[in-house]
Amino acid sequence: MHKRRYEGGDALGKPARLHAAYPLALLLTWVIHDTEELRDLRTFEPPVRVPFSREAAQEHMNRGVKVMGGMMLALAGVGTVSGGRHALFRAAVRANVFHALWHIGATAALGRKTPGVWTAAGLVLPATLLTERALGRAKVPPPPAGSLALFPAALVTAHTLAWAWGRTSARQGDDSMGA
Repeated sequence: MHKRRYEGGDALGKPARLHAAYPLALLLTWVIHDTEELRDLRTFEPPVRVPFSREAAQEHMNRGVKVMGGMMLALAGVGTVSGGRHALFRAAVRANVFHALWHIGATAALGRKTPGVWTAAGLVLPATLLTERALGRAKVPPPPAGSLALFPAALVTAHTLAWAWGRTSARQGDDSMGA
């Protein structure tokens, strides 16, 4: 029986690599998840009053998702090229677990469905945990302890760039890229 590429290295001591299907599958789950999230945001009533219109919030989220999409595409590329061994990819996988748990926790705290919760629980979390398991089988060390900061850092970065993108578009009188 042949050994799977991600389960062990070889006799020459080359480190095992995560199969490219894992980072690409995580990218696909992100696309499906954020499609659900953007769809649900159109009708979601936030639990607190926000100082901007629903249209402005949707435009901001559309931009933020595009920015995060660029980050996720880059991370999938890093994971594919490094065979899952790059610290940034490992940190992103761990952050993805917390992202899914965040959606599930928000739904539990509010006592009602929140945007993205179905795919977070049914797709993102299982796919990410399978990737974590495959990384363990490939003997890839866990991400550095500080890597959990990647989750809030990515959110802040995406929202900041989305805000700047919106301000630039508003000054130019063209928001065709933002919606």
